[in-house]
Amino acid sequence: EDPKKRVLLVEAGMQDWNPWIHIPVGYFQVVHSRFWDWKYRCEGATSGLNGRSIAWPRGKVLGGSSCLNGLLYIRGQPQDFDDWANLNNPGWDWDSVLPYFRKAEDNVLGLGEFVTHHGVGGPCQVSNSRYSSPVADAWKEACSDQLGIPQLLDMNGEEVEGVGYF
Repeated sequence: EDPKKRVLLVEAGMQDWNPWIHIPVGYFQVVHSRFWDWKYRCEGATSGLNGRSIAWPRGKVLGGSSCLNGLLYIRGQPQDFDDWANLNNPGWDWDSVLPYFRKAEDNVLGLGEFVTHHGVGGPCQVSNSRYSSPVADAWKEACSDQLGIPQLLDMNGEEVEGVGYF
């Protein structure tokens, strides 16, 4: 935002030349690879692991872990940003960061009813999943009907707790 400011980004890893990094299904080709993933593991007394060790993929490539993300766009929960601001990090509250998310987006939802949460014309093209399946639809309906979990069209919308495609 300020052309007088400069930022130094320091990352470890190779150039992201591998074509699998640039397509969604490529996630399964690069995650757990000694070339593209640091192969970290969560271990020990971490809550909910019950003593197990699970993979924690982290990108070993310029671009970091965003290169191992399956091309999903989830911004995070507004409450998390507000918590960061409350931990003495001014400017990290949801209302302060949302304009930057909106400015970065070129969302196919357009503006309309989504105007408060999405943007158009930015460098990041964002669209809803075109995937659907009868099994996933039945699962979403069961979550909603049996458990009262709301179904979401937009995982980055006003409400972020629910079930839906992403």
